[in-house]
Amino acid sequence: MKRAALIAFVIVMVAGCAATWPSVCPVADGSRVCKCAVLTFEINDHPERPSPPAGVVTLDCDGVAVPVKVLAQEVSR
Repeated sequence: MKRAALIAFVIVMVAGCAATWPSVCPVADGSRVCKCAVLTFEINDHPERPSPPAGVVTLDCDGVAVPVKVLAQEVSR
């Protein structure tokens, strides 16, 4: 459940950020929407805080990196 909430949060962040985006993430009605066959995410150690519980979450949409990185003080694995 927490992972789903984290993914939803990241998708909302994706909609509001400007960067180089994969072609599967067009802007529609003022929001960026990524339509992926497979969305994967990776949780790595946080560079400045103790891991766990802190972490860095990165997203991948159909094998292409989504230009959003989430640094969190606590990540549920």
